Amino acid sequence: FVTALAGEAAGATSTIDIPYTYSIQFNNDNGRTLEKFSTEAQDKMYDCQETGGCPYVDYTKFFDYYGKNGDYAHQWVQAALTKTSLRMGSFEADFSNMGDEGRAEAARKGTAYM
Repeated sequence: FVTALAGEAAGATSTIDIPYTYSIQFNNDNGRTLEKFSTEAQDKMYDCQETGGCPYVDYTKFFDYYGKNGDYAHQWVQAALTKTSLRMGSFEADFSNMGDEGRAEAARKGTAYM
């Protein structure tokens, strides 16, 4: 329900019903995903045309460490979730022999810290 001003009398309110529906599946799309934060990071923090601060110093350190790979965090999380290995520059990670608990933790850390 919605509470609205009724006329011009100060403080006078009334309640009216307005039909409203919400579906998590169809109405929960703001265009932001954790995957997108990683896959678009290089464009926004390294290749950007912004003056005064681009490329971002902290992002550049990660970008260089993971072999000039802009979506390094996405690749890490995907490898952990799919029980595969990955190589980015001289960095290597193998999740193929890791148990579910360890892979879940790697995906959590990759999502939060990378």
